[in-house]
Amino acid sequence: FSLLESGRWSDLTIKCQGREWKVHRVIVGIQSKPLAAAISGEFEVSWYIRVLLSMLHNPKECHLPFPLHQPSCCIPMSDFEQEAKTGIIKLDDHDPEIVGHMINFMYYGDYTISYSQPDEIAASEAPSDQVAQSETAGVDVGERDTSQELLVHTAVYLISEEKDIPALKQLAKKKYEAVLPNGWNSMAFCTSLRLIYDETPESDRLLWDVAISFAGKKAKELMDRGEFVELWKEKGEIGLEVFRAHLSSNGCQNSTTTTASSTP
Repeated sequence: FSLLESGRWSDLTIKCQGREWKVHRVIVGIQSKPLAAAISGEFEVSWYIRVLLSMLHNPKECHLPFPLHQPSCCIPMSDFEQEAKTGIIKLDDHDPEIVGHMINFMYYGDYTISYSQPDEIAASEAPSDQVAQSETAGVDVGERDTSQELLVHTAVYLISEEKDIPALKQLAKKKYEAVLPNGWNSMAFCTSLRLIYDETPESDRLLWDVAISFAGKKAKELMDRGEFVELWKEKGEIGLEVFRAHLSSNGCQNSTTTTASSTP
């Protein structure tokens, strides 16, 4: 039977915008350090340190959530303390479908997107081993439109970065790369570029390099899309990276060939 589906022996609940999953601390905690810290309440000290540092650097602007003379027993619990005490983790700042993909990965090592409704992200995760193994990173996506999948895999990548789940990051990157050939000529691809640029740290180029490299190969076609041109204008660094990728994949070779043929 499925531990996730049945909720048997669950000792932790993850909630997100009206949906909830009965999960297990050991399964979640060993795969995500931030979630493990929330489960055990280890962020309590760091929360108070941040408050004190804020007081030191901006004493006039800092407003404590409690008076300094208030007894420590009356100090309100931080979110992390509350999560550790109640066994409930709230992830309301994320899309519940993306949270579902993250949880599904924790239990089955994969996540899938249902196509029962082509224009919508699946309403629920398929919790069986058979379904979990039906989609792999190297799946043949055929000729279907995969543009919306780019956004799903981007969002999964971002939540795996936030929750420090390296294996899920790698999987999301592979799935993103697999659907690029059928989904790149779309607004969704441009949106994914923006999300990757805005939401990932500069040191994290895993998904960024995949997206930019492909955009460089398709730069001429993408320049016919208004949203891509607007993105280029708004985020100059994206345009520069795409231009460099384009030169690397095609432009430099053509330039070298032209120069050699024009030499007397």
